[in-house]
Amino acid sequence: MEAKTTASELIKTKKRIALASRGLELLKVKRSSLIKEFLELARKTEAMKQDMQSVLRLSIETVQIAELFTGRINLERIAAEETEFKSSVVGRNVMGLRLPQVESIKTSPEDRESALMPSTVFDAKKMNTKLLKLVLEVSIQESQMRTILSEIFKLRRRSNSIENVVIPSLKAVSDYIKQRLDDMERDRTSSLKFIKGRLVGSGQEQS
Repeated sequence: MEAKTTASELIKTKKRIALASRGLELLKVKRSSLIKEFLELARKTEAMKQDMQSVLRLSIETVQIAELFTGRINLERIAAEETEFKSSVVGRNVMGLRLPQVESIKTSPEDRESALMPSTVFDAKKMNTKLLKLVLEVSIQESQMRTILSEIFKLRRRSNSIENVVIPSLKAVSDYIKQRLDDMERDRTSSLKFIKGRLVGSGQEQS
C-alpha cells in the first residue's frame, strides 16, 4: 500500500473519511426525500388517471349526443376549426432537481364559444378540453416521475460507491498509516532505551 506514513497524512485521511461520511449522509437524505416525492407523485398520478377514465367516458357520451343532434359532418367541421389552447410549463426545484410542471392552461372564453355553436357541441367540446388538460397534466406528472426515478438510481449508485468502496479504502489507508506510525514509535522507543542503556553502562564503567 502506497501512502505517506506521517502524522499529517493520517490527519488528512481521517478528514477525508469524515467528509465522505457526511457526503454519504447527505446523499441518503436526498434519496429518501426523492423517494417520498416519487411516491406522492405516483399516488396523485394514479388518482388523475382514474379521473381521466371517468372524463373519457363522459367525453365519448357528449360527442355521441352532439353527433346525434348536429350530424357527423357539422360536428367534424366544428372540430376541425382552429381553437385557442395555450399551456405554460415551468420548472420546479425538488432537492436540486429541476422538474417540469404545468403552470396554467388557457382556452377560448366559454361565453364566446357557447354563442357560436349548439349547446350539445359546446358540452362535448368542454368535456374534451377537460380531458385534454388531464392528459397533459398526467403526461407532465409521469415525466417528473421518470426524472426522479433516474436520479434515485444515480444516488443509490453513488451512495453504494462511497459506502462500500471509498470509505473502506480510506479506512484501510488510515489503519495502515496508524500501524506504521505505531511501529515507528516502538522502534524509536526501543532505540532510545538501547542508547540510554549504553550510556548508563558507559558511565558506570568510567566511574
